[in-house]
Amino acid sequence: MIESGIVSGYTVPSIFRALMSGRASGVLLCAGEAFEKKITFWHGKVVAASSNLIDDRMGEIVFRRGAISLDKFIEAAEKVNQKTRFGEALIRSGVFTELDLWDALNMQAREIVASLCYYSALQVRFEASQTQPRSEMALQFDCDETVKKAIFDAERTKKFWKVCEEKQILQLDPLSIAGADCDFLRDVVGILEKNSNFGEVVGKESRLSPIYTVRALFELYSRGVLKENLGFTQHFVSERSAELLNSVVEHGNFMFAELKSCVESEVDWSSATAAVNRLLNRHLGYGAFVQTESGFHSANILRACVFQQNCAQWAATSASANCWLDVVPAALSDILYEGILLIVFELQNRRIESEAFTQARKMIDRMRFSDISMFS
Repeated sequence: MIESGIVSGYTVPSIFRALMSGRASGVLLCAGEAFEKKITFWHGKVVAASSNLIDDRMGEIVFRRGAISLDKFIEAAEKVNQKTRFGEALIRSGVFTELDLWDALNMQAREIVASLCYYSALQVRFEASQTQPRSEMALQFDCDETVKKAIFDAERTKKFWKVCEEKQILQLDPLSIAGADCDFLRDVVGILEKNSNFGEVVGKESRLSPIYTVRALFELYSRGVLKENLGFTQHFVSERSAELLNSVVEHGNFMFAELKSCVESEVDWSSATAAVNRLLNRHLGYGAFVQTESGFHSANILRACVFQQNCAQWAATSASANCWLDVVPAALSDILYEGILLIVFELQNRRIESEAFTQARKMIDRMRFSDISMFS
């Protein structure tokens, strides 16, 4: 039970869980160096979140999340004054609907709550109150799930930070630049194109605070935009696990090559592989993709399997000591096989008919791709 006053001896996640399970009402104040963040609870639910940190402003957050372009961000920011807030400016300009604004407020609250899991030193105080807080738009998001995801992300981001401090040089992968699919990430790529030194990017090149800068760099890394010169993935996956996943990808690429050899039209083939990329993005995140010429990108798919939270949840479904080996490669094999079948479907829709295509389809039907025992 969290009482009013200074809170010590608890981690931020445990404080949130105690306040939620205890159906507490009041304001949680978390202060760090030059910032203060406030989380308002009402009967155990987060109903408001605020911060005096520029990085936590709504405009900054929706821009970082790709919800608005740089032009729209600047246009709305110019209209903000004492009477007009950022969200109102977006609605008046037709960029946001009221539903979009509600989504953005929830996004902002999630971001502020999640950010607290990244700080190692905070002064925390809880002020209990039975006065119902005023709220223009009631928030509705799963705080417990937000905290769980933040813990997962923060652990990896902090380790990524440490490795980057040791290696210092960040290398962009030209084949994966498309993974920076919003103006914010493209801005970060622009910084790295001018200066690839990690310390200088975090210390002076980025306009964001260090924690938010490293989070952006880790986002680029997890999407495959940064090369694997850091050796970071090795901290999370054993050599045996990497070999097993690479075997799954090689198997998928064998079928990929068989299908590609049957198609003469580059337009038909590009369309089919684009559909597969959408599938991979949905299951594994933006870091996993298929290249039209060579197939599934092994290194980036391995990275996605290690760092995407849903992959950790796959492993959590197994109680065995080797759950990651048992669950993740099997799940990945199913996804890649679904991608192969999607290519077949797309080509059939485009009336691709040849003896070679027919033989390739029969070969794919015979292969028990989801039987992971063939890779062990």
